[in-house]
Amino acid sequence: MALSALLFDLDGTLIDTDELHLNAYNQLLARWDRSTDIEYYKAHVMGFPDDMIFGGLFPDIPASQYAGLAAEKETMFRAQLGETIPVAGVLR
Repeated sequence: MALSALLFDLDGTLIDTDELHLNAYNQLLARWDRSTDIEYYKAHVMGFPDDMIFGGLFPDIPASQYAGLAAEKETMFRAQLGETIPVAGVLR
């Protein structure tokens, strides 16, 4: 069977997931009675690798724990995916 189309989705292209990621980070941060906002997210989280993100959000936690925190955050993010709305123009 020949391919007639190939769809490549960079996170946020078809569904705006920024709010979902921000919510997931805030769920995680709530354990430390902390939170972040969209401005910090855009400047220090969006597009950055996990070690830089978690180093900024949790400077007092050893880097060896970042992978576990990232996995928890990803689980929280994925739990929200049923609430997504496609970006305008995606559904035609």
